[in-house]
Order: sequence, then structure tokens, then C-alpha cells
Amino acid sequence: MIESTQARYFAAAHARFPRDEDGAYCPVCSARIPDGCPSCDPCVERSRAIDRRVYFTSTWSNRVTGDIPRWPWAGGDEWAASCPRAAEAIASWEPHSGTGLAIFGPTGAGKTSALVGAINRLYQRGLDACAEGHKPDPPRILWTSEAALVRAQREHPLGKGTPDLIRDASRIRSLVVDEVGFARGEALLMEIVDARYRAELPTTITSGRTRADFVEVYGDALYRRIGSHATIVDLHGES
Repeated sequence: MIESTQARYFAAAHARFPRDEDGAYCPVCSARIPDGCPSCDPCVERSRAIDRRVYFTSTWSNRVTGDIPRWPWAGGDEWAASCPRAAEAIASWEPHSGTGLAIFGPTGAGKTSALVGAINRLYQRGLDACAEGHKPDPPRILWTSEAALVRAQREHPLGKGTPDLIRDASRIRSLVVDEVGFARGEALLMEIVDARYRAELPTTITSGRTRADFVEVYGDALYRRIGSHATIVDLHGES
């Protein structure tokens, strides 16, 4: 590992190290490149830390996919203070734990931001693990919405098999379906959730409907299949 790290450092000296009038130097130990820096312990570890972080971030972008809102504040202290019940819902929940969440609540209750916060927390924990010398393996998570699933089905050519999004949603290790309740995708959602239920895969949803209203529109069978591998959280009233 040290030899390969040294080789990378020598090969990338011009690109990776700052330069002055005397040539390239290491910002960690100030050694001139390529005289001694690539063989010193702090710089070898620095290279390894870079490698771990690059692996984690690139693998994360390939495995955690979909239209996840870019909300760096979600899950933070200020957000938790403004959405305490949503914060409580995700306090001990992990997106890749094998258990989903079904969050019902009115607009502004923090349903979507709660899930984004949980994913942000998972990402930051991975970066922290890289800095501590570990090489975490990102989970496989797909984020979508009921409207996106309905649109994928509607726009897919007839006779061309299953749309990629719907196929992936049926098989991915952890699925998040945001804003369920108003896109009229009852049959499609039942098809996806039933496939996941039979494979014992968790499905996480958010919905602006009450639980009673959800059951009336989507049916008790769908509600029970989601709930079999999920914690139900109702922000309309007592959970």
C-alpha cells in the first residue's frame, strides 16, 4: 500500500502539490517533492485518507440516487428546533436499516426534510469514518415521488417492458417515495410495494393525507404492506 501510495504521489506531484520558485512542496510536512515527502507517515496517511474519501463520495453518488433535495440544513439543530416531532421521528432511524418510515402529516410539518436530514446524517457519518481510517460502504437508496413514478409509466412506450425507474423502485435495497397521495398512482404503487413486501424490502413514504384518508384512497392492503416493514409516524396527531 505504501509503495503504491508513493508511486501515486510521485506521478501526481505537479497536480497535487503547491509550487513556489523552488518547485513543488508538501503542505503537510513542507518537504520538497519528490525528495522525501511521499515516504513520510503523515503524507502517506493523508493520501490514504484522500483515497478513502474519494471512494466513499464516488460510490455514494452511484448508490444513493434520485431527486433528493439538496438541503444541507435538513437534520441540523435549527431544523430540529423548528420541526421537533419530525426530528424525533428520524432520531434513531437509519435509511439502510431494513426498516422504513411512513410519515403522515400536513404541509410544513417537516416530512420531506426529515428524510433528507437522515440521509445527510448518513453521508456525514461516512465522511467522518473516512477521516478516522475506515472505508465505509454506502448503502443503496433510491429517492423518488409518486408523481415521478406515474410519469415514468405514462411516458414509457407500450410494449417496451418496464420503465427503469419502476423496475429499480421494485428492487432497490431502500426506497423512498415522497409526496404520496395526490398523483393517482394507487395501482402502480401497490404493484411496487407488493413486490418489495414479498422480497422483505422496506419502503419509506411521506404523505400529506391522514392515515384514515390514505387507507380510504389506497386501500388497507397497501397500508399494511408498507407498515409491515416500516414505522408509522403521524404528524397530524399523536403518533
